[in-house]
Amino acid sequence: MWTSAKWALPRLVLKKDTDIASQLTDQFEGTVIRVFRRLQELIRQMTAAAKAIGNSDLEQKFMRSLEMLERQNSVIFCSSLYL
Repeated sequence: MWTSAKWALPRLVLKKDTDIASQLTDQFEGTVIRVFRRLQELIRQMTAAAKAIGNSDLEQKFMRSLEMLERQNSVIFCSSLYL
């Protein structure tokens, strides 16, 4: 949980962009990316569930959290780093 909370902080808090993963956690980078992708899928499913029960307020909250998670120029959700 702390890794995702620290990831959401502005980059000014971190020392170097090249060493972000080692500053946030001692886990492998691939593990962190996999967790964020699973979180993305969970939020998508929760959005669909909120829509299915007709709770538009909750659906909007989940959609907003998904937008915040999938921020622009994020390496986590790139299909390839070689594009």
